[in-house]
Amino acid sequence: MAIKLACWLLVIIVGTVTGIYVDEPLLYDTFPADFIWAAATSAHQIEGGWDADGKGLNIWDVYTTNSSVVLDGSTGQTACNSYYFYQKDVDALKSLGVSHYRFSISWARVLPNGIGQVNQPGVDYYKRLIAALKAANIEPMVTIYHWDLPQALEELGGWLSPNISDWFEEYARLCFTEFGNDFLGGWFANPIFGDGDYPAVMRQKVDAKSAAQGYNPSRLPVFTAEQKLLVQGSSDFFGLNYYTGSLTIEKIQDINIVDYGADQDIESFL
Repeated sequence: MAIKLACWLLVIIVGTVTGIYVDEPLLYDTFPADFIWAAATSAHQIEGGWDADGKGLNIWDVYTTNSSVVLDGSTGQTACNSYYFYQKDVDALKSLGVSHYRFSISWARVLPNGIGQVNQPGVDYYKRLIAALKAANIEPMVTIYHWDLPQALEELGGWLSPNISDWFEEYARLCFTEFGNDFLGGWFANPIFGDGDYPAVMRQKVDAKSAAQGYNPSRLPVFTAEQKLLVQGSSDFFGLNYYTGSLTIEKIQDINIVDYGADQDIESFL
């Protein structure tokens, strides 16, 4: 059943220390019927059950055992206890009227050592969660990695290890094998590099700045035809996590500032 929500939108753009302040009038409007209302979480932040049913340790389980690294000594050992009360989460989502829910899978819950032996209770937990969401007509949107690397892999070099791509492939393959038929959600977009090269305006701006700063060649690398072919179309999936917007105005930056941020020649305000 489509849910139509009428919302008051008060847009207030507040400047930084420069003192810019713009107060927009209230806007009465209705969101489109097909607007997607969603909520999002991540495994370590809500699940708890840090050592339940065969789950392995992840890097945050280990890091936060040192109480001095978190101001109030908090850990993810209990969190929101979603591992035990996921149905309450689903009920709350349904009461909010959301149509999509993004959650993450804990790598260490399904593969305690990061690779090798599969922890079936962990797999079953996510199957129950997905089934509960679908029963509530909520589309699952799955993040398979949210910064919670299994500690066992961290001790083998983590993301700096030359083997990480193989480890991640094994984990990703397990996720798609076990859960892939249960959801189809995702965001798709064309690669931002249509011809495999930097956008023309970026090339023009950075080349000009580099020349004025005395850099020859440009600080922006020049790709060969072969390199462009390697880049072109190499990104076939694009996930956008949007939090908020900001007002930007053109502002030519000091030419003596050699920084990719200054290359943009803009100033942003909250």
